[in-house]
Amino acid sequence: MTARRLTLLVVAAVVAAVGCAPAPGGTAPSSAPSASPTGAPSPSTPGGFAASPSPPTPAASPALFSVKAAGEAGRPIDVTVLDRSGEIRSVRSATDTELRAHDDVLSDAPAAVVRLGDVVALVIWQGTACDTTATLEVAPGWASMDLRQGPHPPCDLAGNPRGVVIETGSAVPSDGPPVSVVGG
Repeated sequence: MTARRLTLLVVAAVVAAVGCAPAPGGTAPSSAPSASPTGAPSPSTPGGFAASPSPPTPAASPALFSVKAAGEAGRPIDVTVLDRSGEIRSVRSATDTELRAHDDVLSDAPAAVVRLGDVVALVIWQGTACDTTATLEVAPGWASMDLRQGPHPPCDLAGNPRGVVIETGSAVPSDGPPVSVVGG
């Protein structure tokens, strides 16, 4: 076998391997296989047609929501909700009526989640009249929530329930996720 013939056989084998040669009993595709996002040739399907791979799904960035949350006896505070669950559609301040109707849950814990409807939840916590900011971080899958109350001047005016109402894209768990008060 000559070197030229060996070279032609190697080239034919490489061309067949990348899908540019006719499939047995078929015809050659009219163009080269499409490239994947990485630039590598896409896998071929029987018959010589190029299959397009699905591009990788980027990790979702946490969504941020900012609201002015009122309290029963205090001035409104800035609340930032960091949604790592990807489920939150909207956030608003809880009304005084909502806070008063559900502040009994604060006798067992400094913060809690109360299901108000299929896709609506109240996150309520014990604040002070001197609060200025709070951040609520919602974990993926609504596994938990962390509430961080911002710095405020020394204050002995405790007993001021604060809260936000969250609307989600799926059902709120009936018992709600646990809420941990971190720092403060």
